[in-house]
Formats: sequence, structure tokens, C-alpha cells
Amino acid sequence: MNSSVPPTFQTMHRRAAMLRAFRRGALGYLFILPLLAFLLLYQAFPILRVLWLSFTNYRNLYPDNTSFVGFRNYARVLQDSVFWEGIRQAAEFTIIFIPGGVLFPLFLAILLDRVRNAKVAGIYRTLLYIPALIPGPLVFILWNWMYGPDQGLINWLLINKLHLFSASNPPIWLGDTNWFIPCIAIMEWWWGIGYHIVFFMVGLSAIPGELYEAARMDGAKEWQIALKITLPLLKPMLLIILVLRLSTAMGVLVEYLVMGHDTFHPWTVYMYNLAFLNAQPMGHAAAIGWVGAVIMLIVAIGLFRLFRPDPEG
Repeated sequence: MNSSVPPTFQTMHRRAAMLRAFRRGALGYLFILPLLAFLLLYQAFPILRVLWLSFTNYRNLYPDNTSFVGFRNYARVLQDSVFWEGIRQAAEFTIIFIPGGVLFPLFLAILLDRVRNAKVAGIYRTLLYIPALIPGPLVFILWNWMYGPDQGLINWLLINKLHLFSASNPPIWLGDTNWFIPCIAIMEWWWGIGYHIVFFMVGLSAIPGELYEAARMDGAKEWQIALKITLPLLKPMLLIILVLRLSTAMGVLVEYLVMGHDTFHPWTVYMYNLAFLNAQPMGHAAAIGWVGAVIMLIVAIGLFRLFRPDPEG
């Protein structure tokens, strides 16, 4: 005689519900499987690979002679004056880039938010977002031409229209040590202006319009509204953009390689040259990458502490 008790209706119903929930969850994971595969193959694996290389003396030309060297590469990086000079140059570029790359789009986003005509606002947004749609190689070609000493648009305006310089002695923008970093920063401002405006417009759309109406009824000026209402409520979005722009500004590489100046070698260019040119000490280059990433992480943590929400607010 079978002593087992048959499942009740409630138990069967609960099991069926759990099975349906499992199937829905499995289907959801199936949909995100390509993204997970991408993250593992193109994000997680390279990061772990570089971490392993940083503890070895690996060289592309002599992979069979690889051995574990511990923290020797990191000690070498911390004593490397070329690396620290590269960090200084990258920080100089970041300090120049961040104000124009963040504050100017914020100002334009606030102005766009005040445009009441939907069609006009849509035209402005489309025009401002166009640079973000241009691929990097085309941007570099365009600005190389604009900065050109002989046929460039900027020098043509300065020489032929404004008569500020002569054709025999035109400004050499990308060849001048004093102007190279500002020139790259201006190009990055233009390229990312639409991308940043979209972020700020999302943040502005979350601010209740009643706050603005109440402030105007109390006689507040527009600049007071921006300082007292808009900027404090945009702190989270401003933090996101600052952290994103900090990482891209400190880690810019392709722009320097394509438009680089002989005397300008930030740490990313130094890392690239070590890894892929001459003797190719990949372990040293990998350690440089990790030390640079840790420095950027420390700065990002400082930004999070600076822009963290007020507990009393």
C-alpha cells in the first residue's frame, strides 16, 4: 500500500506558478545572453587578461619566455618619470576639457528647455546632436583640415577675413606646443556637445514645472531659478557626466595618435608605445594601464563624495 499523500490542489497550483515563473525568467536570460556574451568576451576577458599580463614579463615577440614577476612592473611604474609626466599632461588636458565639455552643454540645455515651441526646439536639438553622429575618423579628418596652416578654415578666416595674421606666418595650431591641447579640447567639445545635451535634457525633464512657476510668481529671476532650482536638482546627472567625461578625457588615446604633437605624450600614448612598438614590454604597459585606472577611480570617488546628495535635503 502506497503511504504517500497525493499533492493538494494548492500545492499543484503553487508548483505550476513556480514553473511558469522559471520559464519566464529563463526566457529573459535567453534574450540577454548575447549581451552577457559580449560583456564577457570584450569587457571582462580583456580586463582580466591585462591584469594577468601586469604580473608577468610578457612580450609579443617572445611569448614562450613569459614568467611571473609579481609586483615588479608596478614598482617600475611608480618610479617611472615618463609615466608621471604623461599623467600630468593628461590632467592638463582634462582640466581644459571638463569646463567646456560639461558647463557649455549644460548652459545650452537650460536654454533649450526654455524654448516653448516644440518644432523650433526639435530643430535646435537635431542641429546640436549632428556632431555626435559623425564617426571618429571623419571628425579627425575634418578638424585636421580646419586646423591646417595653409588651407584650413580657421586660418583662412583669421588671415583673409579678419586680417589678424599674414599668409607668410600663419598659426600652426597642431604643431604648436602651447595650442595643441586646447585644439584637441575644442574638437572634443564640438564632437560631444549633442551627447551631453541629451543627458542634461533628460535631467531637466524630471524637474517638476511647478517649481519654476512658483519661483517666478515669487519674483525670482531666470539666473536665480537656474542657480537655486535647476543646478541642485541636476546634481545626479551632472555627477554622471563628470565621471564619464573624466574617464574619457584622462584616457583619450586615438586623438593623440592621429593628431598628436611630437612633444605631447600623455600616459595613454606612452602605454601604447610600450605595448606595440619597439621591444613591446606588455607587462610594463599593462601595469601602466592599471595604475592609470586606479588614479581615475580615486578621482571619480572624490567626485561622488563632492556631489553626493545632502542628507538634510
